[in-house]
Amino acid sequence: MKLLKKRGRPAKATQQEVDAAFDQMEQDARAAHEANIQRLIAERAPVHWEEVAQKQEVELSVLRQENEELARICVQRYEEIDKWKFVIKYLEKQIADLKF
Repeated sequence: MKLLKKRGRPAKATQQEVDAAFDQMEQDARAAHEANIQRLIAERAPVHWEEVAQKQEVELSVLRQENEELARICVQRYEEIDKWKFVIKYLEKQIADLKF
């Protein structure tokens, strides 16, 4: 394809050259589209459900252990609060006895 005349002006392209350029652009676009589709297929790797299930089981067991630990802490705090309530009631009774 001859693009420049002798004086530096662009030459008019023939219809065949224009058609060839459009055909090349269309082929490039199709090739890019196909490459993009292949890339997307390659990125979407198959899911290994056994591994996913194992990971979820591990997470579940960790959450259960944390839950049991939190439950134990809650029971200890409840018992401690009950002890302090008993002490407070005893002291209130002692104060009431001192007033009379």
